[in-house]
Amino acid sequence: TARTHIYAAAYSEDQTQRQLVMDLVERAFDGSAAKLVLQALSARAASPDEIDEIKKLLDTYRGGRR
Repeated sequence: TARTHIYAAAYSEDQTQRQLVMDLVERAFDGSAAKLVLQALSARAASPDEIDEIKKLLDTYRGGRR
């Protein structure tokens, strides 16, 4: 008889992406998240919606200050 195997990811997509980004920041950008962001934005233009999302995230890190 044929057995069906069902596989599930050990980590969520978000967890995997965070780990990959952390590793990339350390290995390629000397631990600088700013360098990573600047390279990403210079390599491919962000859409207006992406820019708004980035601004909201930055405001959150700044404590909502503008």
